[in-house]
Amino acid sequence: MSLTIKRNHAIATLLASIILLLCNSLYAKELTILYWGDRFSRNLPYQGTIDNNTYKFGGAGTLSAMVKTIKKDNLSCLTLVAGGEFSGAPISPLTNGASQVEILNAIGINGFVPGIHEFDYGWESLRTVMKEADFPVYLANVIVRDNFQPMFVPDTIIYLPGIMVGMCGLIDPDFKNSQNLEGVLGIEASDAITEARAFIKRRQAECDLMIVLSSLGWSNDSLLAANVNGIDVIIGSGSDYPYDPPRKINNVIIACAGSLGRWLGRLALDVDTLGNGVNMYRNDIILLDTATVPPDEKVDKLARKLEKKHTKILEREIGRLQTDWNHEVNKPCNLAQWTADAMRTYIMDAVTSRVHLSVVNNGSLQRGQQRGILLERDIWEICPYDYPIMIFQLSGEELLNIVKRQIKSKGEFLTWSGLRFKVSGNKIEEFYVGQQKVSPMDEYSVVSTGYIWQHFEEYFGIERGERPLFYPPDANQRSVMINAVEKQKIITAPLDDRWEIK
Repeated sequence: MSLTIKRNHAIATLLASIILLLCNSLYAKELTILYWGDRFSRNLPYQGTIDNNTYKFGGAGTLSAMVKTIKKDNLSCLTLVAGGEFSGAPISPLTNGASQVEILNAIGINGFVPGIHEFDYGWESLRTVMKEADFPVYLANVIVRDNFQPMFVPDTIIYLPGIMVGMCGLIDPDFKNSQNLEGVLGIEASDAITEARAFIKRRQAECDLMIVLSSLGWSNDSLLAANVNGIDVIIGSGSDYPYDPPRKINNVIIACAGSLGRWLGRLALDVDTLGNGVNMYRNDIILLDTATVPPDEKVDKLARKLEKKHTKILEREIGRLQTDWNHEVNKPCNLAQWTADAMRTYIMDAVTSRVHLSVVNNGSLQRGQQRGILLERDIWEICPYDYPIMIFQLSGEELLNIVKRQIKSKGEFLTWSGLRFKVSGNKIEEFYVGQQKVSPMDEYSVVSTGYIWQHFEEYFGIERGERPLFYPPDANQRSVMINAVEKQKIITAPLDDRWEIK
């Protein structure tokens, strides 16, 4: 009798398992998400290095070829871009980003969220060029002041075979602090977590899967995942290298495909349409190397056509280098010194004679330059981003603390102009602004960029708070560099000893 009961129990368990599997297969749907961010106008093939290996990345043509190949085999597929298409290469600022909209149209995408650099040419320009987009632009936490309406569509439901996907776009609300003030007047940004919760409340009941398309950056993506229940996937940007495997916080999958058009992310999801959410997932990071991925000829041809049409002006000769410009991110270099000096000189000539200092982060410069003729294109490639010039105040005490902190730091170097000091051991022996010793109680005006202002606490280790702020009109780091080369004509810029540590 007990044997029969056990046999019947085993049969019942087997039948239950079969029924469960059938139910799971009935309500489980597959979805593939292709994604990237921070491509920064890398439309043409270029050579780059990853982990000491050199590749030729294929630009927009190779990216398009891989996207279209994968789409052929996937009935339910979304191609999503997490911002960072604008700036980077000269073609973008020369067209106010219109070139990148044209490229994305040719590739064929299903959703885009603006990032910080999409606002480099002003919010009104962004909205104008996006009228030509064949894809939806999502942005839930930026409104236009005039009518209190969202700048772009905040969120939506995407209907795929057997799956309903909630989609929302979010940007770091602090993005305005890295922009020229005139370019962001008229819009307001709100808290991303608050808007994400509103998105969940508004759409979750109708959807099988909830996706946030994010240009918040990794740390803010993490906070979003930890503080908002109901999100299933965050497609993010703001990282030099891919998340492989994707990071997971509070059961939220956070995926990022690195930067500069080197990779394409492919996230395969098994979506539970009965209980909602994700049963299983697999992520692949695809290297976009021309040796393994031949380009989409149509898109590659378009990229070359745009380049030829808009970049002739960049071949203009503007000066000559007598000494190499060396570039180092984590230690002093003569390129950063020359740039900081050029910024301070520009402001003293154009705005006021009372500016004391300037400071640049060495990472804002992308490469060095060998001695010889300087073309305008060289400066665009050395400084590809439209970082606005700005002036703020630091007290002598703050300045002393910043320098003490920098001496101990092994990270990205800050190069100062107008500041001179000597350190022996751990003791600062000399500390001068111009010809005067730094006084803790005095205030000093500092020329810098919107990027440093946005990352003020990260670079300086002090609170930004409320302090006087001024944006000179129509000035960015690159334009100041071009102006300085044209004025100097012949440039000799050896590394000097303004930063002396023994």
